[in-house]
Amino acid sequence: MLNDPLLLDLDFLVFSSHKTGTQTIRNSLRASGYSAAHCHQVKHLALGDDDLRGYLDAYFARHSKPLDVITLFREPIDRHVSSFFQGYGSRPLNEKEVADKTETLIYRLTVDELREQFIAELEAKTLIGYSESIHEIAAALHLNFSDAMTIPDSHTRVMQLPTARIFLSRFEPFFQKFEASLSRIMGDEITVKNSNQAEAKWYHEKYLDFRRGLRLPRDVIEETYLSKRDLIELFDEVPFEVMLGKVIATYGS
Repeated sequence: MLNDPLLLDLDFLVFSSHKTGTQTIRNSLRASGYSAAHCHQVKHLALGDDDLRGYLDAYFARHSKPLDVITLFREPIDRHVSSFFQGYGSRPLNEKEVADKTETLIYRLTVDELREQFIAELEAKTLIGYSESIHEIAAALHLNFSDAMTIPDSHTRVMQLPTARIFLSRFEPFFQKFEASLSRIMGDEITVKNSNQAEAKWYHEKYLDFRRGLRLPRDVIEETYLSKRDLIELFDEVPFEVMLGKVIATYGS
């Protein structure tokens, strides 16, 4: 039994990793007249006793059509840095854990101290939003996304199931031409509604300073990217070893 029956009335579920533009996609869908929700993990949905498969079965039983699901994969270091700042800079304020920004970790620590904290959490895989939503979807539904078909003239793949139509895309090209990318999935014109943009955050300048001097131990880079190798190979035409070498050249200490 679903805790939130409104989940059965969605047109789209944006089930995508932390800091992959989920709020912008969701809000643009809503502004375009569609019912949409977003989540990063199954536990964020009020599924009650159901799992993801049970939810999709219930959706299909009501509508006799599959639910449209959108999920994106973003370059790992870029995403993890963004998650780190969101988690320690915005979330404490949004959830009323602190009175103002001066009490947040992002404000209190120096850039060098923040880098040390980031590396420690990345190495331990305890970083906020470390896991990939695509992996969770695949595990829950026993899928191999290498079987997904590429949409013609697009960087997006689609996997058609009886109870779900899952659109998978790489974050960077998707958002470079966001309106066209989302319109192609919807088969309709959209109203763009940007949300949760990095440039608007109070910590934006510190975020830029953090990125400019970021250096990571080689073994931490390798472990991070190896854990996501299947997704990198799914979306990138460049061989994994070549791509990894470029990341090490950029961020390696």
